Amino acid sequence: MKKYCELKHRNSNDDTPLFLSKTWKPMNPTLILGNFKKAARKSGLNKKTIWTHTIRKAFKRVVRHAPIDDDGDFKEAIMGHVIPGSRRITSAETIQKKLKLNT
Repeated sequence: MKKYCELKHRNSNDDTPLFLSKTWKPMNPTLILGNFKKAARKSGLNKKTIWTHTIRKAFKRVVRHAPIDDDGDFKEAIMGHVIPGSRRITSAETIQKKLKLNT
């Protein structure tokens, strides 16, 4: 993920979507899923068992065990959960800053 952000988000701002296509436009969910299924096939996994919820669960596991100094709200926010009294964190730049990927 760090390499992806360094490559795709060198000149990002707060409104930049996290996933960008080859033409630097926002990816739609179908394209994102297709790319994950292609990667699954290349890695020897059964692409029929890879779905968006599978990806979300794997991402949740990685986030849960990530070494991020946090009181729990950031991890909930990055998963797309709304935290009372806050707004969603959805931009690539905000995520990069929180994960300290810009250094």
